[in-house]
Amino acid sequence: MNNIQIEYFIELCKTLNFTKTALNLYVSQPAVSKQINSLEKEIGFQLFYRNNKNVSLTPAGKLFYDYFLKAINDYQKTVKEAQNLIEKEKKPIVIGFLASWDFSEYLPYITKSFLLNYPDVSIYFVSYSYKDLKDKIETNDVDIAISLLDNFENLNVTVKEFTSIPRLLFFSKNHPLANKSNLTFEDFKEETFFVFSDKSKINSKDRVIEMCSCHGFIPKISIVPNIESMILNVEGNLGVAIFDDWIQYKNNPTLKFIETGDTHKIAIAWNNANLNDLVDFLIHEFIDAVSKEKQI
Repeated sequence: MNNIQIEYFIELCKTLNFTKTALNLYVSQPAVSKQINSLEKEIGFQLFYRNNKNVSLTPAGKLFYDYFLKAINDYQKTVKEAQNLIEKEKKPIVIGFLASWDFSEYLPYITKSFLLNYPDVSIYFVSYSYKDLKDKIETNDVDIAISLLDNFENLNVTVKEFTSIPRLLFFSKNHPLANKSNLTFEDFKEETFFVFSDKSKINSKDRVIEMCSCHGFIPKISIVPNIESMILNVEGNLGVAIFDDWIQYKNNPTLKFIETGDTHKIAIAWNNANLNDLVDFLIHEFIDAVSKEKQI
C-alpha cells in the first residue's frame, strides 16, 4: 500500500466515477483503475462495486474510506503539533531581572554555561521595575523572573526562594559622617530615609520603618516615585537610603555605604512546568557564579 493508492482511492470515493477521478488527479483513467485494482489485491477486499453505469462503495470500502480519512486527519494534526513544538523550541527564553540590579559580573558566566548545556535554547535578559516584572511574569511576557521574594506574593506562578543578599545603607561621600570609621546603623537615626513607591506590592517604606524599629528609632521618611529618585537625593546629601547588595550604584564614586546586618530574600519565579529543568539549572549556575565572584 502506498500514498498514490490511498490518494486515488479517496478521490474515487468522492466522485464515484473513474473518468472524473482521472481528470481531478490529472492522470489517465487506466492509471486510476490500475491503482485501485492493486490496492484491492493487496488488502484482500473489494472496495467498489462496478458496472457499466455505476460505481459504489462496498461495506469494506466504506470502512477503509473512514479509516483513511481519520488517518490523514490525525497525520495532519500531528504534523501541525510537531511544527508548534519546533517553533516553541526556537522561541527564546526571556529572563527578567529588577532594573536596578547589576549582574554584569555574573551573566557572562551564566550565559556561557547555559549555552553549553542547552545549545538549542536561546535566551535573552530584560529588566523591569518591581511592578512591571511582577506583571510580566504573570502574563507570560517573561518566562523566568528573579526578584525579591515578596514581589511574587499572591501570583499564580511557581516561586522558589534560592538565596539572600545583604541590605546596605547608602549615604553621600559628602556626608558629615563619611570619614568616620566603624559607622553603625544607629549613627544615621536623625537622617531622612528616602523610599520609593511604584504602586506595586513592594513597599520600601514599611521595610525601612521595620528595620529602624529593630535598631531602636523611628525614621523620618520621604517617599519618591522610583529608585533613581532615591539615588539623586542621596547624592545631593539630602538623606540616606536602603538598597541591597546587588544594586547597580555600589560603584558610584559619589556614594558610600555600610552593611545593616539585614538581608533580602531572593526568589526565582516561572509559570510553565516545561521550564522546571531550565530553572533548576539557572539557580545552580547563578549561585555558583555569585559564589565564585565572592571568592575573587
